[in-house]
Amino acid sequence: MFRSADRDPWRRLVTLFVLLLFLSRDSVAFVILQGSSLSLSFEDVQARF
Repeated sequence: MFRSADRDPWRRLVTLFVLLLFLSRDSVAFVILQGSSLSLSFEDVQARF
């Protein structure tokens, strides 16, 4: 009982760490992919105004 209770928070921490890693990697790739489209949309906005 104590062992399982001691193992659960570690599992949560590991899952949170892995999720953060995947999220950061996805966010970096998302920013890199959206960078060109964002710059293009920004240029469009500048051209409109």
